[in-house]
Amino acid sequence: MLNKKHQRGEYRLRAVETWLDQFGAMVWAVDQIWHGAAQPPVNVFEDTFIELYRRFSSIRRFPSARSAVLYYAIQACVNAKESELAENVHRASTQVGDSAKANVSETTACSMPWEGELEAICRLTQTQKWVAVSYLFHEGDMHTLSRTISRPRAFVLNQLDAASKVLWSASDTFASAQQKWVDLRTKVQVYLEQLCVPEAVQVRARKMLMASAASMQAEHRQRGPRWVKYGMVLAGAVALAAIAYGAQGRVQSATASSAAAGDASMPPKPTGLPSPISNFPGRVLAQFRLANHFDIKTAAHMAITKNSVYLPELTTVSDTWPSVVINRCDMAKSGQSLEENLERVGQVDLIPPTHPAASSGKSAAPVGWVVKEWRFYVTGSWGIVVANWVPHGASGESVTQLYALYLPTGKASLVKTFDNKSASDQTVVAVGAGKIVVQSAIDGAADQPQGQASLSLPVDVYTLSGHIPLQALGEPKHIPAPFGLMQDPVITGDRLIFQGIRGQVQPEDNINATWYGLSWDGQLARYDGPPLDGQPHWPVTGASGALWWAETTPDDSHQSSMQVLMHPLTGTDAVKQTPAQTLAQSVQFFTASDQYVAWVQSTEGVTQLVVGELP
Repeated sequence: MLNKKHQRGEYRLRAVETWLDQFGAMVWAVDQIWHGAAQPPVNVFEDTFIELYRRFSSIRRFPSARSAVLYYAIQACVNAKESELAENVHRASTQVGDSAKANVSETTACSMPWEGELEAICRLTQTQKWVAVSYLFHEGDMHTLSRTISRPRAFVLNQLDAASKVLWSASDTFASAQQKWVDLRTKVQVYLEQLCVPEAVQVRARKMLMASAASMQAEHRQRGPRWVKYGMVLAGAVALAAIAYGAQGRVQSATASSAAAGDASMPPKPTGLPSPISNFPGRVLAQFRLANHFDIKTAAHMAITKNSVYLPELTTVSDTWPSVVINRCDMAKSGQSLEENLERVGQVDLIPPTHPAASSGKSAAPVGWVVKEWRFYVTGSWGIVVANWVPHGASGESVTQLYALYLPTGKASLVKTFDNKSASDQTVVAVGAGKIVVQSAIDGAADQPQGQASLSLPVDVYTLSGHIPLQALGEPKHIPAPFGLMQDPVITGDRLIFQGIRGQVQPEDNINATWYGLSWDGQLARYDGPPLDGQPHWPVTGASGALWWAETTPDDSHQSSMQVLMHPLTGTDAVKQTPAQTLAQSVQFFTASDQYVAWVQSTEGVTQLVVGELP
């Protein structure tokens, strides 16, 4: 047993020593730019490799060994105390000796590529500097950088944008700032090829590494076998459980009545965040703090489940196809920062239609495809992306694609494609309750009744199953749809709710819109919907199964804000609707996902995302 432990320790030490030789110049350059000095503190350089040895088991979570070394190099810079830096610089200059000074003078003789930006980099906030330095030294694309620093791509881009305004000009365009980052990064790579770490610094770092390794091994030997430690902990836990069990019997009767009066499903109020806006008729489930630079647009495709908030993001790079990157935050993180608790759970690469899009002119050359709009849903263990492609610079033709992502494995595939040959053709999709519903309308041709421009096809209901995306849909169940093409369908548990029928005109004397419900056995019902005011609307299922509608209207007194109205969805034979309930204050954003609603509010100087459900 001891021999195996010794072998593992030797393997770990040899690996870190190899990284010191292979990536030492990168670590030295990171220290230079972080501290704004050609000869950075030697202890920061040493701490990088000592920490790599201590955290060796965590290396596997990084894209590569270089990424791990870069991460811990910046961590060492962040953790260095300012009070210790001056002392360590002086100590290093006296300990490394004249040979090291000669080597340092040689390494600093070449022009540092960041001399023009060095002062500005020192003015960056710690977070901006962390992301900026990581970007300058990492290898690979933005996805690799996101994995290296364990932050979502949107967070990385926001920090780089803020840093570019400090480094260069706040008036630079996005493309101009991106090019300056690329140019600076190229200079850094050239500089790294010429840079040599002083020999004395390397020797000292190697000695400190070996001393730390020997100290850790001695500490492990002194602790004894792990089973002794775990046995003592287990014995203590059993003793505490026995004490708690005895105490429980004495207090159980006193607390039973108060527990029965409370709602056991209500989570405790998050600490440190202002209360949600009042007059919400439902129950608040979670609150998440948002950074001041949070882009509201990223929430437009949000999906919400019982346990998670999903934030997908469409990424478009000139030399690759678009992709949708999905990040998730656990509801248990309520009360904390949303951005800091996002974790990447999958990526769906979008594939342009295989046939070339024909432009409006018959003799014109084919044109490419662009994503016009896209949506993201989560149902069960599946994430579904619906992408609508249109020809670039042309109109009429479109293609709708369905992608299935199995969340437990992260595997995704294109599973269905629907070609819409003309502007009259259209495909609508709804996702929920473990199902995908698709209905299409095609050009009605000459045999259609006058005034009906297109022919609606039956509603296809696919039930998701298994865990392989390409095999998840199977054969659909068909529901006849003689009424026409559904408008904005949504699955609400045991039925489809849609906000009207395409081409159908509401009677002039109608105050409220007529909505429809379609059961899985084909029964059609009518509902008295929200006002006919042209505002965005959402159908929502409450916790009890009751149907609601929600609406947002612009708040004229607050720019970029909106008021939120909610009301039960009733049948057309019901009595006149009562006034809708309105949130007490305006919000910056609102959406509904499945049976949940969410909004962004700014109160008491704090911006937060609030998630709730209706009764």
